[in-house]
Amino acid sequence: RRVREAVVSTQSTGYQNHQTITIQEMPEKSPAGQLPRSMDVICDNDIVDKCKPGDRVQVIGAYRCLPSKQQGFSSCTFRTILICNNIKCLNTDDNPTLSLSLALFQKMVNILYMRNGINQ
Repeated sequence: RRVREAVVSTQSTGYQNHQTITIQEMPEKSPAGQLPRSMDVICDNDIVDKCKPGDRVQVIGAYRCLPSKQQGFSSCTFRTILICNNIKCLNTDDNPTLSLSLALFQKMVNILYMRNGINQ
């Protein structure tokens, strides 16, 4: 019997960002006397690292249920996940400010004047 070796071709290999995060119901919105519910969220590509632990987020995505497998067989219970399309952090400033140095601002104004044919 002949054993084959596995070789990874770096030229044809593609990598993509992937992250699984767990979101939890806001404690103040959960029913009194109950623990907040949680759910796993799958993030890919540009959605990875959009939030950090402790952030309050709004997540939009596709709700999927996956069968739980035990010893290769499917059990009667299902695990639910959310495949994320968009994440919005609710506890950050929605209007970030842009700070420019005075020299850079003057260069931008000069370019604008030159473009419009105005002499200073």
